[in-house]
Amino acid sequence: MCHMKAGIFFFFFAVWLVAMTAFVYLLLPETKGVLIEQVAGLGERTGSEAGSSGPNPATRARRETLKRYSAHVFAR
Repeated sequence: MCHMKAGIFFFFFAVWLVAMTAFVYLLLPETKGVLIEQVAGLGERTGSEAGSSGPNPATRARRETLKRYSAHVFAR
């Protein structure tokens, strides 16, 4: 990117900023006013979708990540 002129770099940055904003707005769930226990269950399948195997591996990984993050944040 060093060989880019200032205008091209600004345009690249502006496009990237719009793309990141759209990603956050459209794909990440709103968690304001939601309890931490409810956030942990956002990705879980329920009812007949869950079957007898329990949460899928991705849900378990998100739950573990959330537990580690909340333990780190609230330990301060």
